[in-house]
Amino acid sequence: MKARTLWLLPKKSGKATFFREENAILKTGLHFRAMIAWVERQPQNVSSDIDYMQSEIGRNWSSEYCGLCSYSQDRLKESGFLARIWRMLHSKDFRCFYCPLAKKFGVCYLIYPARHYLNWTDWLKATRKTLKQIESLLQESQIQEL
Repeated sequence: MKARTLWLLPKKSGKATFFREENAILKTGLHFRAMIAWVERQPQNVSSDIDYMQSEIGRNWSSEYCGLCSYSQDRLKESGFLARIWRMLHSKDFRCFYCPLAKKFGVCYLIYPARHYLNWTDWLKATRKTLKQIESLLQESQIQEL
């Protein structure tokens, strides 16, 4: 009977998982800072455009470039089949199940509504808020590294 309950736990845990999470947070913070730096140089009253950002700097605000999204997806793949099914049935957005940002603040503030921002000014407000949330996951010494 115990073998079945183990399927609900991630296969990898402990220090390795902690360091992967910490690296994902740092990577995401750097990614957000790079996007913010680029957007600050754009005309602020122009419509925000994910494709334009992608063509200009080779990154954008989609989950494809988010370290925390990648981390959460990797952890989800590592968990057993029954665990994935359980999470899909019991989680509003099961892809974010292991995301430390989602655990602390709920679904990512930037990824979902960002498509609908009218201009770069609105995008910057939302992105700066998300960056503060990301930084809140780090210790003070780690923030200095960003």
